[in-house]
Amino acid sequence: MDVPKLNNKKKKKTIISYESHIATTVKWLYILSIVLWIILVLLFCFNRTTIFGYMILAIPIVIYIIGVFNASGATVESEDNVFACNYLSIGLLVVLPLLTWLDKKENVNKTIIIEAMIIAIILCMFSLIDVWVKPEWLAVIKHIKAIFQTASLTLLIFALYMFYVGRQ
Repeated sequence: MDVPKLNNKKKKKTIISYESHIATTVKWLYILSIVLWIILVLLFCFNRTTIFGYMILAIPIVIYIIGVFNASGATVESEDNVFACNYLSIGLLVVLPLLTWLDKKENVNKTIIIEAMIIAIILCMFSLIDVWVKPEWLAVIKHIKAIFQTASLTLLIFALYMFYVGRQ
């Protein structure tokens, strides 16, 4: 009697890398994002903080620099692992209680905290906008969404920090 043999060969996954013009576009997006982040921080005076506040505000710059250096080596598979979550619900869970508690706290700069939270919500909403493009440009759209989400989450973290530190 013939017994069927088990096929123990592993299937190889096809790794799909970005084309060079897509990788270059993604790199320039991250560089532009660094410049815009610095302008945003200076424009809304978020830079008037402590050393820990500066460390929080440096998070997007570090993430964007990592994006610049890794854009040419990114693959569709790595994208699918990274871009699997929506942060709007997380943001709302942080912002709504903070807004209600903010009125009761005396020694905080309420303007900075409210500005940071409102800008964070707006950036998060921008990340939810769907743009229909050719399939090869989907990677660029995903990175734009990641840029908005990184900035949004950082501003929420900064608002939480400023709320609990209570600096004027």
